[in-house]
Amino acid sequence: MMEFMWSQAFVNGVVHWIAYDVVANGGGLRSLVMTCSIADEVFGEIMLPDALVSVIPMNLSIMLFEESLVVVRYEREIDDASCEVWVMKQYGVLESWSRLYRINLVADMEKVVGFRNNGEVLFSTRSNDLISYDPNSGHNMGLCIQGSYRSFYVQNYMESLILLKGNNAVLSNVVD
Repeated sequence: MMEFMWSQAFVNGVVHWIAYDVVANGGGLRSLVMTCSIADEVFGEIMLPDALVSVIPMNLSIMLFEESLVVVRYEREIDDASCEVWVMKQYGVLESWSRLYRINLVADMEKVVGFRNNGEVLFSTRSNDLISYDPNSGHNMGLCIQGSYRSFYVQNYMESLILLKGNNAVLSNVVD
């Protein structure tokens, strides 16, 4: 099962969502990644590492970091909030999941929105700002962009000469 408002990521021609399974015999929930291949319209599953399987799916989000699938795990205690960024280094290989880093959510940081090319993490804040956080130095920088923490969205852009509709042939200029 998955909820329509949960995050999604598109990589390798496949759409990915955080989902969950109800485990038989009162075993509770099991979080996983649900997939749908666009080319052949086939659904599938990618298992999460043991550290994420028992996490409530609403505390997980999925996105891209460079060309890799990433799952962000949020932990919110009364006086302490943090998130962990997990990356699948080799697509489809369960053993390749690795925790990239753990970030203490300071400065009203609410939700990871995406990643910059320089490795910084974009966060929405409770005060409706977008900030850039450097996980190596621990410093953050306001970007002077405001909006509801749920209104921010980042999508990777890849330049391409492939046409989405019609012929995909390259036409040459004829010189008279």
